[in-house]
Amino acid sequence: MDYVEWFLQRVSAAWLAVPSLQAAFAGFRDVGSRPEELAKAVRQLQDEIAAGRAADADTAFATICATLATAAAELDVQSIQDAGELAVLVFSRIATGQARGLYAADTLASFSKTLGREISANDITPALDKLVAANLIVRKGHGHSDVADPFVKQVWLRHLQTRESLSG
Repeated sequence: MDYVEWFLQRVSAAWLAVPSLQAAFAGFRDVGSRPEELAKAVRQLQDEIAAGRAADADTAFATICATLATAAAELDVQSIQDAGELAVLVFSRIATGQARGLYAADTLASFSKTLGREISANDITPALDKLVAANLIVRKGHGHSDVADPFVKQVWLRHLQTRESLSG
């Protein structure tokens, strides 16, 4: 909240329109608490106001943030999928709190069954490396990784839930 208030003061000092603190904070949370996305939303709000499409700054800002969050979510999901099938399985396991045991025999058997081909421990490291290189996961110690951005984790878990609902 302090950051959002400080940011709004800076924008307001430049004689630009700002939403209320409450609307800005809600929007900031919606875009994953990412400062760059907040700035983008405020810039888009200026465009909407200048074009006469924003009678109420709070409502317009909420819509802008929801749109940005959706776009960011789609990009994040695509980045994960672009890493390859095995990387998707590894990321899903990490995102669901099962980071330990990625090299375990039962995990490898599960991955092999899902992918329809033999997966060995030697296949896991390159998949992890792709995810690290894409800044999707971070290694936190020997045998332990976590999703780098909590927003991406949240988006991915929603994606998995939606996919399971549609296929189940």
